[in-house]
Amino acid sequence: MKTTQSAFAHATILGVIFLTIPQCDCRGREEVIFFSDPFYEGDRLFITLAQGCYTIDDDWINRISSVDTQGACIMAYEQGDCKGPSVKLAPGQRGLGHLGRLSFDNVLSSISICKDAVSLNQERNKEIDGPVPEIWKFAVEEHNKYRKMHGVPNLRGDPMLHRTAQQHADYLVRNIKFEASDNKYGENLATSYKADKFDAIRDAVQRWYDKIEFYDFRNPESNKQKPRGGQFSSIIWKATTHVGIGIAQHDKEKKWVVVANYDPPAKTSKYAENVPPPVRRGQMESPRVFRTRSRGN
Repeated sequence: MKTTQSAFAHATILGVIFLTIPQCDCRGREEVIFFSDPFYEGDRLFITLAQGCYTIDDDWINRISSVDTQGACIMAYEQGDCKGPSVKLAPGQRGLGHLGRLSFDNVLSSISICKDAVSLNQERNKEIDGPVPEIWKFAVEEHNKYRKMHGVPNLRGDPMLHRTAQQHADYLVRNIKFEASDNKYGENLATSYKADKFDAIRDAVQRWYDKIEFYDFRNPESNKQKPRGGQFSSIIWKATTHVGIGIAQHDKEKKWVVVANYDPPAKTSKYAENVPPPVRRGQMESPRVFRTRSRGN
């Protein structure tokens, strides 16, 4: 028999609401974050899910416009008790940042974990079926080559991020578009006419790094007003730990589209501690020594 529970205890602090599910068997639990406005803005609602169906608190029913699934897969329903029209909200899915694109804006009333869902940590820690694809390893190595120049820790590949990036690359090629996704990760995009996908990825990562030309090391916090250096800072951002790559090619143009996703993403603050200048022979050198000509997108 399906169980239904309503989260009843909550506290509001500066627009943030935490819901506690009573008598929860916390094994296999997942935490998701809902937002009252599109693109992860507005008031926030944190819910920890285990098995079963959960009806959203009355104050939040029909208010939710975007969701950060935190790597979980959930089913969202228009009615309480997990009834009525529903939509699957999975990691990397387009529309999570704007549920209106899924025709599910301000109608969400109850949720449940997807059947046989795999959490973010399970996804990261599980063994890959077969060897890690060479293109994944190559993309990680290309990123770490530049991170080493700045003395920040290496990134690790993440199967879920790789798949998320690949989904968006496929979407861009299939729809002949070139636009950012609305997922919660950091993201770099590029196109390349190189002969093969390895050269295209090398070309893309180099050109992202070349945006160092627009980064101001002397006044780090001013970079939040200079988006042209964002591709560079995404590569170097010290707090980022994982990266995923996606690549697809237009059949007619023979043009590659390259997508990289980063987790955690670079922020619009704390530049000084996350984007150090390049290091050579143990000494910090003037950023001007390393500035290069931008090669565009």
